[in-house]
Amino acid sequence: MKKMLFAMAMCGMLVACSSTTEDTSTSEEVKKEETKPQKETKPKEDTTNTELKETTAKTEEPKEEKEAPTVDESQFNMYAGSLTGGTFITTTELQDGNKAFVKYADSFATYKAENPNSSVTEDDYKMYFEGGDAIQKIMVGEPARLLKQFEGLESVSLTLPFEGKRYSTEITREELNSYLGFKIESLGEDSEAWRTKFSDEYIYNEAKRNEMFNKFVTVQ
Repeated sequence: MKKMLFAMAMCGMLVACSSTTEDTSTSEEVKKEETKPQKETKPKEDTTNTELKETTAKTEEPKEEKEAPTVDESQFNMYAGSLTGGTFITTTELQDGNKAFVKYADSFATYKAENPNSSVTEDDYKMYFEGGDAIQKIMVGEPARLLKQFEGLESVSLTLPFEGKRYSTEITREELNSYLGFKIESLGEDSEAWRTKFSDEYIYNEAKRNEMFNKFVTVQ
């Protein structure tokens, strides 16, 4: 009987020891698993934008710059010499290929010296510039006419000395177009469009002519 009790006690101790060992082992394994660093997962790179940019770069064709029109100097000089009051123009010049310079004679004596065979008298000369707001009309209309005729011109400088005063203007195409609200070159060779959109509006309309004259012309 004593032997049987002893044997049962030994079995209970063995079971207890086995259970303790198993619990300890399991606990240690959980701790190891918890402390074991997790493998980092690198986020997948979004290549959509990169691929789109590369595709756009491949398919987009380079833009061709529009070549600026050139001005033929001989044609310019011929046309400039036929402006209003052209008889009294002494200088027509093209600088840098796109800047126009026009100058009228500073006196009748200067005109006569350059045109000794002319039948124009001093009275003719004075009457021409004194009557009908001629100077205002020239200063407002002729620079615009040149910019209309020669699309390659960037600016026009026009000088008209008369009776001790010097009228001058230097106007760029950009300034004129901004002031008018349309491109002067769009009128081209269309004489009807020139008359209705500019001539009637700014040369022969006194109020608008005065306004434009005061804005762009200097009197010294």
